[in-house]
Amino acid sequence: MKYTLIALLLACAAGTASAVDVKVSGLVFANYSAVTSKYSSNGARARGRNEFDVPRIYVNAGADHDAHISSFIQFEANLLSRDPISSGATNQVFLKQAYLEYKEPYPGAKLLFGLIPTLWRVNEEGIWKHRFVAKILEDEEGLLNASDRGVRLSGKASVFAYDLMVANGEGTGARGTAGNESNKYKDFSAKLAAAPFREGALAGLKLHAFGQKGKKYSNWERDRAIGGV
Repeated sequence: MKYTLIALLLACAAGTASAVDVKVSGLVFANYSAVTSKYSSNGARARGRNEFDVPRIYVNAGADHDAHISSFIQFEANLLSRDPISSGATNQVFLKQAYLEYKEPYPGAKLLFGLIPTLWRVNEEGIWKHRFVAKILEDEEGLLNASDRGVRLSGKASVFAYDLMVANGEGTGARGTAGNESNKYKDFSAKLAAAPFREGALAGLKLHAFGQKGKKYSNWERDRAIGGV
């Protein structure tokens, strides 16, 4: 898939510069922390430990090739990718997202292909908007990837929004692993959201249902079911 994706990106970029609207952006999370307790979490004496750090960065590039086709690439570096024990390299930057988007294959829909955001992680992180502070539970438990290689169909109809996705299930491989598929198994996932109230005090209320069925190996199921209000 990676060679197909690269070929498609190059093909879309082959148009004249004036025909492509390219936007580059980035986001840096920086912080200062100090240990006020006598001991650190590993039991060692803290001795007034304090530090400046940049725990996460994003570098983004997007291009609108025409009214229907766009592309997006995102690179990330975080605490794990910068850790030589976890990633095997210091200050490693990895590919977080890289996809082509086709808008309006039919009214109210879009189609993504490549290394794309997964259905539930991105949805919940978008609601809480505190990715720079802490991970959500599904990330802490290692249950769901943030992005994966596959294809995704999203759309809206009346008060409903739906997403369907087929992916390798291996994620980005940001912790020093390849992240590529090594067998025939795929992850199938779906998300349905409903916003029944268009006006009034409950206008922002949404109901969410998510389901995933997949296998990493022949006897290693990874089925998920999540609901949210």
